[in-house]
Amino acid sequence: MDNRLTLFPGGHDGSTEPSIRVPLKRKNEEHESKQPHPALRSPNHLPVTLKRGVPWGKYQRFVEEDQAGRAIAARDKDTIVAVKEHKVTDKDSLKALKPTKHIQLVNLLDVYMDHDIVFLIYEDMDASHVSLGDIEGGMSGSLKENEIAAIAEQVVRGLEYIHETLQISHGNIDHENLLVSGTGHVKIANIANGMFQSDSGRQQQDLRSFGLVLRELMELGSGWTEDTRNFQDGLDHLRATSLVTHDFIRKSTGPASLIPHVRITVKTKFKTLRVLM
Repeated sequence: MDNRLTLFPGGHDGSTEPSIRVPLKRKNEEHESKQPHPALRSPNHLPVTLKRGVPWGKYQRFVEEDQAGRAIAARDKDTIVAVKEHKVTDKDSLKALKPTKHIQLVNLLDVYMDHDIVFLIYEDMDASHVSLGDIEGGMSGSLKENEIAAIAEQVVRGLEYIHETLQISHGNIDHENLLVSGTGHVKIANIANGMFQSDSGRQQQDLRSFGLVLRELMELGSGWTEDTRNFQDGLDHLRATSLVTHDFIRKSTGPASLIPHVRITVKTKFKTLRVLM
């Protein structure tokens, strides 16, 4: 039986017509050549196929947890995913959904729809992930300038991909939507929310919002230097593609420098899990 969903104006009528595939614009080669660090991104997105029904026929759910919001961790063979639910009022907005592939994103992998509920299938963060808010409120101590630069480098590269490749804005860059994995990789969560809005006119606001996060990290950490002040000023008016080569970013000591903060935060953070098995 075909379990894919065809969308027509007027809503869902329970029929089983063949699915539509949402077209995806590819960047041209000239634009791709301008992107730094190509190993961090892949422009070869596949079209999204909206699948009919709930995802639990394929994925076995086993725990409810927080992954920048309520998520259900589920398994399909050797793959663990995080499933989030979203109520849709405008089905045309689904046409903006596309899979992502970038090391600085919690990537969107697949989409299911049951009536007006969309199930967003994200990659799962490792069990030891925390948010920047967790680290700030934790017991790992203040962040050094090079560690804050490691965070900034990864966030800006993620925003570069969102702005230049996906050509949208995220719309909610804050401490809770910036997750840090057990290996120190910073990942921007809930990218589908920006796709639903499909707004490319607020990209600078994404960077300014990160500027507020950066301000708190600096004030709780090593304090301001000339490089951090210049970088902070640049978040108000420069594009992400310009910021990735900033002098402050060059002070980054990479994801590994964040691992001690993640480990200590995980060990001291109380987590409530709802087991679904």
